[in-house]
Amino acid sequence: MAHSSKISQSSVLVAESSPIVIANIKILLREIGFSDRLIHIAKDVRSIVSLAKKTRIDTIICDYHFDERRNGKQIIEELRENNFIQMSCSIVMLTADTSGGVVKSILDLDPDEYLVKPYSLFELKRRVARTYKRKQEMSHLYQLSKNATVKEIQQAFDSALDLMPDYTGHIHRLKGYTLVKRGDYAAAARHYHQCLRKQPRHWAICGLAESLIALNELDQAESMIQSWLSSGKTKTPKIYELLAMISARKGDLAGVHEQLTQAVDLTKGAHETLLARAVVNEMLLMPEKAIKDYQSYMHQSVTTFKDGLLLPITMLRLKLMVVESNRKANLEKIRNEALSLAKTEFREEERLALMLVQLHIDVLEEDHKGIRSKLTQLIKNYQTLGAAYTGYLMYLLHLTHNYQLFDKLYKRYEKGVKKHHDLLSICTHRWIEQLNDRRKERYASLKRVEKYISRQKNTNQSSTIGIALELARSRQLCQRSASTFINLADEIGCGDASLAELRNVITSGEKVMVYGMELTALERKEALHSLKRIKVMFNQRVAACA
Repeated sequence: MAHSSKISQSSVLVAESSPIVIANIKILLREIGFSDRLIHIAKDVRSIVSLAKKTRIDTIICDYHFDERRNGKQIIEELRENNFIQMSCSIVMLTADTSGGVVKSILDLDPDEYLVKPYSLFELKRRVARTYKRKQEMSHLYQLSKNATVKEIQQAFDSALDLMPDYTGHIHRLKGYTLVKRGDYAAAARHYHQCLRKQPRHWAICGLAESLIALNELDQAESMIQSWLSSGKTKTPKIYELLAMISARKGDLAGVHEQLTQAVDLTKGAHETLLARAVVNEMLLMPEKAIKDYQSYMHQSVTTFKDGLLLPITMLRLKLMVVESNRKANLEKIRNEALSLAKTEFREEERLALMLVQLHIDVLEEDHKGIRSKLTQLIKNYQTLGAAYTGYLMYLLHLTHNYQLFDKLYKRYEKGVKKHHDLLSICTHRWIEQLNDRRKERYASLKRVEKYISRQKNTNQSSTIGIALELARSRQLCQRSASTFINLADEIGCGDASLAELRNVITSGEKVMVYGMELTALERKEALHSLKRIKVMFNQRVAACA
């Protein structure tokens, strides 16, 4: 495919702030054949995004350290995330920083070319021309229809290999990527196996492992990666992320954390790895460490497309988890932060996410009325929430002992969830599954106590009333625990429970009976009638002691 006739009609975006570098790049671009009128210069991020939105960009030349707020990797990620550039757009990254973190960060982005300053203009010209030519001649492969059959894809790539033998490696790599994107994981795995037999390449081992993970061939994927590492091949963040995905699928949280730490240590820059490790830290009940990961992510995401109100809202959620384990933590300060955020103009997802934080505060303050009001709204609108915030809602249902609501929401979530193949989604899904396991354990424990009380109440009244009292006291937001004590006390009396204990349980029990959502209307009505009789008995005891 001839590209020389097209090059004068192709658009180039140069993301660079140095006037001297810009002038030199413009000269070599004209020498390659690009038209001066289609060479666009952007000196700030807003200009880059604006140009990419309205103009088809065929080549991007970007300085990694574009400005103090955003690096080249973050810029390209934003353009790709929002589909502002096509796959056939060639990416050339420039950098003066040779530190391992930056180099691995650039490799993680997977540009077509990258050059370290100082570089010769001749070399830059050669690299830009080479990658542009390759991308243009392979453009028909990038544009293969999603409806194409595996046979049609095979024929297209076989034909390209015959016509463009110089691009063999690139064609094989793109073929594997195309099959994975289409979800043809078995075909992708066969292809990557063939590529590895010919030459061990990093992209091939990663593609094979990703395909095997999607096929749930976890042991085989792990064995392939470990063999790669033991042979002294390149260790990259991607390799450890894949190992983390395998551990997550197996339910090995310690393994997930270990592999994610390896990935984080290898590179820098905003990355889903930090978010995934934050989720794992939550699962391991280490909210302070989750906060540190999230703070790092937030710091690296400031001014990028990942920045937004959901970041500080999630930070508040993590801070509230710390309050749960340390009541000395400053709940008042967190409440004020939430009130400050509430003054901002919200999208619907952000409004509901903030309501979850406010509900969490109500839970910690045992504000039964507030809990019922917010839960009612959130359950009605839960489909607007993303997976992470659906998980947060389930977490709060778990804290408030709303077993039936949790079960209904989890079944809806399971029914609507798609199979996850990216790291963050797998970790988030595992977190929600863990919440469901914890909910089952807590509910099973409650049922065991209820059965024991039912069996023993006529033979060992003192013991059973003590157990029921402790159950209600330890689960003050649990409507079922409160009703168990209330119904038992109404039936056999309060035994020798102290007035102080009874007063606390009666007071909290009345609130949870009125505002709780776990019992049926009839069960609640009967429990409230029993509670009235218990209050009469309590007042009689108080009068007798006066």
